[in-house]
Amino acid sequence: MTGKQRKRKVGHIAGVGLPDPSPEVLEWLRENTDAQWRQSLLQAGELLSERAICAAMNISKAELIRRVTLGAMFSITVDDVTFYPGIFLDRTFSQSKLREVCRILGVMDGAGKWFFLMQPRVSLGGLSPIAALRLGRYGDVRRSARAYVER
Repeated sequence: MTGKQRKRKVGHIAGVGLPDPSPEVLEWLRENTDAQWRQSLLQAGELLSERAICAAMNISKAELIRRVTLGAMFSITVDDVTFYPGIFLDRTFSQSKLREVCRILGVMDGAGKWFFLMQPRVSLGGLSPIAALRLGRYGDVRRSARAYVER
């Protein structure tokens, strides 16, 4: 794929109603924007430190590690420091359902899980999985997550 073709594909990733990006486009995105993207999440307050997420969730560090180990939560590393997405504090949808979706996504890295959860999906009628969870469409999100992992 040429640089021009990549740019064309990348420019359409967030578009509603378009096919989900191919694995090669996701890889290119991670290689070329990863550090900037992670920094922007941190600056926007969408990532929390271990101490902050534990305090907000009223859980111990051991419980946080247990949840990450089980795949129910994930982290994103910025400049060699581990942070946790603020979506784990969002009470506008069922956190147990979010944890189940995270488990379905399996061993995918945190950035990949974040990308899946936050980007609009054709399979969800142009909604992101988080938006679909807010609307109670858990079954649809589970199916979308399974299909995403199987590609």
